Amino acid sequence: MLKSIKTKVILMVSVLFLISILVMTSISSLFVQKETQKSIIEQSDAIADEMSQTVQNFFTFHESTLMQLSDSYETLINGEVDPEYAFLGKSLSSFLNVHEDINYVYFATAGQPMMIIPEFSFGDDYDVTKEYWYEEAMANPEEVIWTKPSKEETTGNYTISAVKAVKQNEQYIGVIGAAIQMTAIEDMMRNTDLSYNGYAVLFNDEGIAMIHPEVDGQNLMDLPYVKEMYDYDRKGVIEYRRDEQNRVNIFSTIPESNWKVSTIYQK
Repeated sequence: MLKSIKTKVILMVSVLFLISILVMTSISSLFVQKETQKSIIEQSDAIADEMSQTVQNFFTFHESTLMQLSDSYETLINGEVDPEYAFLGKSLSSFLNVHEDINYVYFATAGQPMMIIPEFSFGDDYDVTKEYWYEEAMANPEEVIWTKPSKEETTGNYTISAVKAVKQNEQYIGVIGAAIQMTAIEDMMRNTDLSYNGYAVLFNDEGIAMIHPEVDGQNLMDLPYVKEMYDYDRKGVIEYRRDEQNRVNIFSTIPESNWKVSTIYQK
């Protein structure tokens, strides 16, 4: 009988020991999982901030160069008349030659065809003064205005234009602009190595995924996790479920443009 009781005690102790091991293993696993997720979020937050800053630097650089072009033209003519905008044409050509990421530059004014370098035409019926960016640039002559990005049919890459009102003899005569390739931004985001099968997405202010591994160019604003991002002024973390997978979206906002840079992972 004593042997039977001893056997039962040993068995009970063994079971309790196994249960305690399982509990400790579960707790340890849960702790590691939470710490891993915390580490991913912290790393991704830093990556999203870094990519956002790169995009912001892109805007700041091109705004600065277009401002300089506008100011240099005003200084160049120095109160003189610029017949048929010949000096401006030379300034635009020189500007294009030193900026490899610019597809073309242009000057637009009321009542005349656009001056575009390299030369091409939007058609005889095209009225540039009705474009929203022309109106905004003339209404805010001290600012650089950005157009909405557009996707080139031939390359599939995005371009975006910066435009600025330009003066001649103290009068704003029209706007100058540059169509800029976004290839550097696309390459940076696509080539950023994210752990745990993560990927980066660049959204414009309307929820269009301009850079995405699967759905480039699609408006995703109807997705709750995308729409929710635009409730945040700067940055945030959104957990959601999609395609039967739990995911986390760590994002940062680019000032002024309200574009969003996201890093997305499976949990």
